[in-house]
Amino acid sequence: MVDLAVEVPLARTHTVRRMRSTAGAGWIAAAALGVGMMVYGVADRMVPVSTASARLAVAQGVDDGGSREARVAAAGQMLHSPEFLRTVIRRLDATAAARLDDDVLVPDSLAARLFAALGPDGATAATAVEERRVAALGAALAVSRSAPETVSISLAADTPTAAATTLNAVLDTYVSLASSASGAGSARIVTPAVASEPRSGGTLFGLSVLAGLAAALATAAVLRRRSATDRHADISPVPSAPPVVGAIPVDFRLPSRPAVGQRRESLGGERFWAPGSTGPRRCLAVIGVGGTEASREVARLAASAAEDKPAVMIDLTGDTALPPPANALGFGGLLSGEASFAEVIVRDPQLRFHVLSGRPDDLTMAPERFDAVIEALVHAYERVVIHLPPGDIDHLAGRAIAHLDGIVLATDRDACAPGVRSAFDRLTHATRRPVTVVATEARGAAFHVRQEIDPRMEAFAPAA
Repeated sequence: MVDLAVEVPLARTHTVRRMRSTAGAGWIAAAALGVGMMVYGVADRMVPVSTASARLAVAQGVDDGGSREARVAAAGQMLHSPEFLRTVIRRLDATAAARLDDDVLVPDSLAARLFAALGPDGATAATAVEERRVAALGAALAVSRSAPETVSISLAADTPTAAATTLNAVLDTYVSLASSASGAGSARIVTPAVASEPRSGGTLFGLSVLAGLAAALATAAVLRRRSATDRHADISPVPSAPPVVGAIPVDFRLPSRPAVGQRRESLGGERFWAPGSTGPRRCLAVIGVGGTEASREVARLAASAAEDKPAVMIDLTGDTALPPPANALGFGGLLSGEASFAEVIVRDPQLRFHVLSGRPDDLTMAPERFDAVIEALVHAYERVVIHLPPGDIDHLAGRAIAHLDGIVLATDRDACAPGVRSAFDRLTHATRRPVTVVATEARGAAFHVRQEIDPRMEAFAPAA
């Protein structure tokens, strides 16, 4: 176990005010009511109340197939022609014709229905009343072929009376015109116009309720996320407080082992905790302040904590006391492409982790290649620890290392020494990563290892 001196932001706690809760409930209710009413209004215009249908024989007594096809096609064109529709409207009584001005007819096309429900009224003061009625009747009338000599005609409207009356006028007008043009019996009404039962409003109401509920849930989620963001913004460090205060014990072992002490149990195992930390960090950069003795011990302790899979320590200080790798280029050989991982990784059975040796200037070489190597190691190992010399503080502050979860500053000085404090401030603001301070010899933060907790860490304990 080691004692870590970390930044402890002094937070201001706020209770949730009743006014904020009331405002949130108001937003939720307004969203539910508004969306529900809008959906009901649009659906009311999209779904007709009643539909009248009829069948009309337009090629009765015609034996020739070609002539029959031509007459059926001509009937379809005639039923949608403006001249025919104008004649139908003129034959309607004043009351039935006036209904067409109130948007009582529902367009046959779904796109036209949606435009009519959402868009403004397309009629202007200069448009003739009769032309508006012709356009409405033509959009609502649907004609299809139901038999070799028969066509089906349907018309949707907001009232059953309007649907049946208007469609019967269409049938009577067509039979009258066809008889006067081709003689009696050339067209007849097979099935008169019959309006369907009025629709039930329960379906539309249920749809609007579901839409309102969905809007309420979405609004509640947005407000909750915004509230969480506001609470996080309220937690800010007091400007007069020092950046490093106190000492917090942190257990480097895996969480499967029982924690020793209530404070370490509350922090959890195998975690470097600092402001903004939410869990274990898989990639750490350990850098010394004033020397490499303290940082080497911390890096070894961090790398030795893995058990499920081995960890790897990338030592870029240039003075690792380990057997040389098969490829003398070491970590630099990976960056240049002259070596493979198998050639440069030292797998010493006496160690609980693997080691990649390098030079201090490797951090500044080939940044893209460096990030690619780190990414491969993060996927292959349980933890990656990058041990950097003190001179790389400026380089670390000047570039972003991919997959880096946190930075550990190790020093044999006081945790609040000016050099440690300036390095902490520079790395915190430049890298936007959580920075933790480990003081190995300090008045307020002693660094030690309790061998009775984990005897395997004895080899990594600093000299007394």
